[in-house]
Formats: sequence, structure tokens, C-alpha cells
Amino acid sequence: MRADGVLSSRYLRSCASTNDISFPMYLIRGASEMTTDNPQVPWTDEQWARVNKAVQEEASRARIAATFLPLLGPLPGDTDFVRKELISPNAIAIQDRDVIQLATLQVRVTVRGAQMADPEMTSVLALFRRAANVLARLEDAVVFRGLGQDVAYNAAFPGQNRVAPPIDVGPAFPNRVWEITGGQVSPGLWRNLPAQQVVSIPWLPPRLDLVGAIAGAIGRLEEQGHFGPFAVVLDQNLFLVAQTPTALLVLPQDRILPFLGGGPLLRSSTLDVAVGVGSGVVVALGGEPVELVIATDVCVQFLQVTADPNFVFRVCEKMALRIKESEAIIPLRGP
Repeated sequence: MRADGVLSSRYLRSCASTNDISFPMYLIRGASEMTTDNPQVPWTDEQWARVNKAVQEEASRARIAATFLPLLGPLPGDTDFVRKELISPNAIAIQDRDVIQLATLQVRVTVRGAQMADPEMTSVLALFRRAANVLARLEDAVVFRGLGQDVAYNAAFPGQNRVAPPIDVGPAFPNRVWEITGGQVSPGLWRNLPAQQVVSIPWLPPRLDLVGAIAGAIGRLEEQGHFGPFAVVLDQNLFLVAQTPTALLVLPQDRILPFLGGGPLLRSSTLDVAVGVGSGVVVALGGEPVELVIATDVCVQFLQVTADPNFVFRVCEKMALRIKESEAIIPLRGP
């Protein structure tokens, strides 16, 4: 529990519905059950628990950012904003008057009546696991790449002002399986505006000097007063460089890890910014300069029954990335 009384354990999960469905808090490492009293869903409490457990476990396996960023949450179900809590680099002071609007990430799941009636829930669990995978990747896209105007959606629906990450998560609009409501234009860890301080990765034949670039970035962070542990997340190209041994059969990864002070070296394909261009990010975690606010963690909510009849659910979460000290983040860019 944080000093301000807000639970922040990375294993604590909550689920609050806007459709008169109430789920108590669920522990990944526990046996608490989620229940529902909605008479339209022909599931027992045990079946609801199986669905929610499957979604939580699948999302936990697929997430990248949530494995290393400090987590804040859960928050009350009606929370729509959190304070930015910007910390000035020139003075020890916090700007806590400005706020960030939380974004709701969701993936709709349609289940046929026959699938709902299956006591083994084979198709149901497969559908919800897939939705959890999409939602976890969408979360990482928001964290690493930020949110900008959803040009395609807003053009198709004039008057709307939705936001989306600058990359496609699955099929492009209008065939998307996900949507984002709420939220605002905001930077991500790699698209860290306005305090951009990119470190270029030099080419030292016959390979990129990834170790030197990461060591230089960590040195710069410490010069600016940001300390470890450090997290390094690389795109596909740079992670391959880290896993390719040198002529002396030394993995660059083995030389990088001692610089991190116990922090992780991870891979995320959401950082694939351009074909043939390596991208990555180094984040100083000491002092929690960046937080992942999970107001409502990944959960299942029932929406409606159609005339077919099909049962429509959504897998959703309410979140925001809170960058309190942008100087604690250094993006990496290959040649």
C-alpha cells in the first residue's frame, strides 16, 4: 500500500462494471471469485471466475510495460482523471494541479448462444484469451508510442475526437477489433515529447555498438540525477543484435545486464518504428519517475444480448501513462 492509501501491488486486480455488474477484487495469486448477478448471462459464479482468470492470466503473459513500470491502482470506478504530478528538473517541486484523462481500452467479444451453453467453455475461453492478448498489445502500444489523434476514425465520424496509438494493433480501421474511449493526446516512452533526448547507436563494423549506446544512455541519465535500476526495451532488430554473439562468442546481452542494476532487458514489437531502423528506450526507475496508472485492470464486462441471440461482452481496462520526469527516459535509435 502506498503512503497515500492507494493499493499499488502489481498482483492486485479489480474489475468494476458500468452495466450493473459488480466484480470484487481479484488476486492473480489468490482464490477470490468474481461474481455477477445479471440474469441475462447463463453462467455460474464458477464459470465467471474461469473466464476472468483466463483473461487475467493471458494479459499478464502478454504485457511488457506492466512488468517493469511501477503500477498505481486500482482506483475508484468513477475515476476519470489523475494528477500529472510533474516534477521540475530545476527544483524539487511537484506540479499537481494539471491532470491526465484516463483512457478506456476495450475489445468486444461476441459469443453465440450455443457456445455459451457449452459446459466446458472451450470456445468461450479461446475467444476471451484472444481478446486479452489484443488488449495487452494495445496497452503496450499506448505506453511505448503514446496517443495521437485517431485521424481515420475521426474522419469517418465527424465531430468525434478519439485518440489512438500511431501504429496498427491488428487490422487497420475500419476493421479494428479494439477501440479507445476517453484519454487525450499524450507522449509514450519512445515518443517522449517535448523533452526528446535520443541516443544514436553507432555502427562499429561488423555490427551496431548497442552496448556502448546503452552504457552511454545510462551514464547520461545518472549525470542528470536519475538512477537505477534501469529498464531497457528494444525492438525486434536491436533485440536480435543483443542476442547475436560476437566473434569471441560473447553475447551483447551479457555485457548490457551489469549496467542495469537488476533491471530488465526486454523486447517489444510495438517499438518497430520503421523498417530497417532499430528503436529502443532506456528508463531510469529509481524514484518512480514514470508510473503506469491502472485505474481498472483487465476484466470482462457483459454488454447486451442481440436478437440472434448473441451475447456481447467486452474485455477492457482503464489506464494512463504518467510521466512525472521526462528526463528519466532516453530513446534509442539505430542508423
